[in-house]
Amino acid sequence: MTADLDLSLAVLSKLEAQLRAIEDEVETKRAIVRQRIVDIATSETRRKHDAVADAKRRASAAKRAQAHELAERTFNEHQVAKLACTVKIPLERQKEFGQFLRAALEWEILSRTLKPSRIAPAKAAQIVKTGRAFIRAMETVTSWNADDYRVIYEAKESAQRLISTYARGRGRTRKTAEHPRFAEVAREIIATVKRLGGELTLTRKSGTGTLIDLIKALRPLFPSGFIPDPLPVAMLEQQLRAARRSAAVDRDSAKNRY
Repeated sequence: MTADLDLSLAVLSKLEAQLRAIEDEVETKRAIVRQRIVDIATSETRRKHDAVADAKRRASAAKRAQAHELAERTFNEHQVAKLACTVKIPLERQKEFGQFLRAALEWEILSRTLKPSRIAPAKAAQIVKTGRAFIRAMETVTSWNADDYRVIYEAKESAQRLISTYARGRGRTRKTAEHPRFAEVAREIIATVKRLGGELTLTRKSGTGTLIDLIKALRPLFPSGFIPDPLPVAMLEQQLRAARRSAAVDRDSAKNRY
């Protein structure tokens, strides 16, 4: 009787051990299945995210290509030569003038699709400070490779756009605040024409001059509404005077160095 009981207990113990082993195996398989489900879900999420990101990249590349093609078509060699003659840019510098105009138009087209993000005020102030420092550094460069002009212009315009977005209007005149994007491009036009050896004139009272003629000629070539009508002549005169003062300071500094 005792022997039979011991045998029964031994069999029961063995069965319990086998049951625990089976339960452990089942739990292990369940864990594997759960992890597999998580991996599949993560992989699917990542795939969808990558697909969305890739679609955005392709859409952005397509928009950039379209903007570039339009800029190249708008400011062809004949059109650039005609505009360059308006402000008497030398023939050998007209290619660079064309690069500037194409870059300006391309950036204006693309910038209309950009949306500023919300950031903390301290971060915005740092962005403005860095952007202004970058622009000041770029303005000290007097010799640019025409082939790099598009990249350089986009870099400057990106910095200027950040400033316009996050500066909350500080440092702007009333006229500039009315047409901030045009004011930025007008300033670049004046600086570029000056650097390329062109001649700019402006008479505020009559609203005439080579600068006015050039900007009026550019109006139908840029997106509708970008160049205001009537032109903010007072703002243009201020920018032209500032450019002349800056050029005079540069000449005086050059004389003092030598």
